[in-house]
Amino acid sequence: MKSNMFFSVGPKKDTPREHYRVDANDCTYMKQNVRAFEGKYIVKAYADEFWCAHDFVSKPYVSKVLENPTWGQLFSCAKAAQLKTGDFHHAFFEGAYVSTHEKEVHFHNGEQVAVLRLSLGS
Repeated sequence: MKSNMFFSVGPKKDTPREHYRVDANDCTYMKQNVRAFEGKYIVKAYADEFWCAHDFVSKPYVSKVLENPTWGQLFSCAKAAQLKTGDFHHAFFEGAYVSTHEKEVHFHNGEQVAVLRLSLGS
């Protein structure tokens, strides 16, 4: 399956100004090399058959542990998550946020790692 994700339509209102640029047409783009979060994180995306083609089986996506992830790394995770979950409806990367859901706890080598959720739009 081919990915149709664009780079950015963000930023969200809480994204610091230095994390994105605005082009001559007033379009905003996240800067790929800017650190988005400090610390260790994983990115998770749920499986959801609703968005998939009839012959595709949606699977959950869990990234490797990312230390001080950049927007570029998170964008790469978004593309990989799209391919694994089959959600080609939400094709615009708008940002990421730290999950506060108490059931989303992830451990790596005995250390708790925060979970990032992607903010995607259609």
